[in-house]
Amino acid sequence: MTPRMSVLLALPVAALIAVTSGVTSTYAAPAEVAQGEFMFTTGDGRGHRMVNPPAGKCIKLPDQGSTNGTNVTNRKAHIFATFVSATDCRQELASAEKSSGRGTPWSTPDFRPTAHAVRFDCENPSVC
Repeated sequence: MTPRMSVLLALPVAALIAVTSGVTSTYAAPAEVAQGEFMFTTGDGRGHRMVNPPAGKCIKLPDQGSTNGTNVTNRKAHIFATFVSATDCRQELASAEKSSGRGTPWSTPDFRPTAHAVRFDCENPSVC
């Protein structure tokens, strides 16, 4: 290989190294999920379920509120009276332990449709 040919091959390689050395990865770790089902009854008596809901986030329940339900996920569920944003639930009403069996029932005081948000525990805050 001639010296001129070596230089011609080295230039594209050097350019590629220079371009990629300053690039940071934009790949985000997948968010954690509460494996299983979270089932609840709304104020108008309809049953709903969440399958593998995200963990570590405040999840809004239907506008009419919820009265009771069952947590059949692998994470503890915290049930709140107020949904403010995906990072802000307020006024915890009840909690339901994680369960690998038939689930853990929970209900709001007097079975009134006062629950408006739920948040599942997150085991790794760096991805939740």
